[in-house]
Amino acid sequence: MNASSSLFGWLILLSSFDPPVWSASILQHTDGSCSPAVADVKGNVTITCNGMDQATVNKVISLLNEILKDRKKLDQIQQDLDKTTKRTDEIEARQASRRLTQNQSQQIVKLLTGKSSVPVEISVPIGNDEALQYAGDIGRALFSAGWKITKPIGTLQVMGSPTGILLRARDMGSPAAKSLLESLRSVGLDVKPIEQPDYDSDVIALIVGGKPL
Repeated sequence: MNASSSLFGWLILLSSFDPPVWSASILQHTDGSCSPAVADVKGNVTITCNGMDQATVNKVISLLNEILKDRKKLDQIQQDLDKTTKRTDEIEARQASRRLTQNQSQQIVKLLTGKSSVPVEISVPIGNDEALQYAGDIGRALFSAGWKITKPIGTLQVMGSPTGILLRARDMGSPAAKSLLESLRSVGLDVKPIEQPDYDSDVIALIVGGKPL
């Protein structure tokens, strides 16, 4: 074999092998203690997470404590507002005019209709418009139940400054007086009974005084 034939044979042999393939250059970058770059490795890989450092932990705790303090302040503010609202409601209730509700009126009519009755004299303090209005509500309910009102509301006026509702009768145990007292009380009216033996037995007096303080 001559030299040219040997060289040609070596070229054929070398060309039969695939050239090695080299990976392109890889640049990886990640942030955070639990996100390291892992690529082109074989076998087991161990990743260690260090978590937050103590300074960060202390800052988070401090922030949480501040939030808790603010929450307590908000709760206290809400409690103070609730108390103020309650006091305001109580003041408004004391200042508001007394009126019979529609339900109270209907209940009085229902309770007294068909019951033994006698004429009722309704009187109010002189110059007390609030008591006059309240007496009108009560008088209309009694009239609707079939009870006789002796005189128009406001015609009978009393001297002085009585408060609340007074019910005067010769005998508070009589059917009419008892029914009237129980019916008015059952709908929430604070009625004070007054038994007066020398009072006219044919009449019941209902004195609607000023609003109690």
